[in-house]
Amino acid sequence: MRMNGNSSSTSQRKRVRLRPEDRSRLILEAARVEFGANGFTDTRIEDIAARAGLTKTGVYAHYRGKDAIFEALLTEALKVAGGDSKVVWKPDGSESLEEMVDTYLDRLYRMVQNPVFTELFRLLLTESNRVPDLIRHWHEEVVIQYRAQEQALIDACVRAGLLRNSPLTKLFALSTAPAFLWLVSKLILRKDGEFPLDQVRQIHRAMLLDQLQPR
Repeated sequence: MRMNGNSSSTSQRKRVRLRPEDRSRLILEAARVEFGANGFTDTRIEDIAARAGLTKTGVYAHYRGKDAIFEALLTEALKVAGGDSKVVWKPDGSESLEEMVDTYLDRLYRMVQNPVFTELFRLLLTESNRVPDLIRHWHEEVVIQYRAQEQALIDACVRAGLLRNSPLTKLFALSTAPAFLWLVSKLILRKDGEFPLDQVRQIHRAMLLDQLQPR
């Protein structure tokens, strides 16, 4: 059932001229709240527009519909999750393995504790069966490309002798598994995960160093 989370003060909020990027940000934030409260199917463009303090026309000026807004939210979540892999994995040898792993884990564990990302991840899990074509399109156009870029950097580090050629480096997407196991258990159990986060990260670090250390 769709919940009306908009107050009259929100829907009647005085509209001011904003830069396009600011309007886009308002739309995405409003959509995240509406999707989280009502689900993708029951959320209407007018709900998003009212919460953002815009007209429906203003929303359509930036996004062609709910699908495009939802896809933009998921893409933004991936940016929060991964950022620029070049900042982490450096085939030029300018950082040690320990430094690269610590930078990687810093970003990953900040992400799984980020309330915005957590909400989007929950939304992805609950809505994927309702909009499978949209999720598939996002996965093919965004996720696979991001993973390919990261894998290329890992392969370059292996060729440079900075990382060991191991099962993990052959499919580096699996490297996030411990962090996401903690996040899923947190969402299911409605508490701080099945295991203490500090313990998960410590073991995660040891696993990565064991699998990546050149021999």
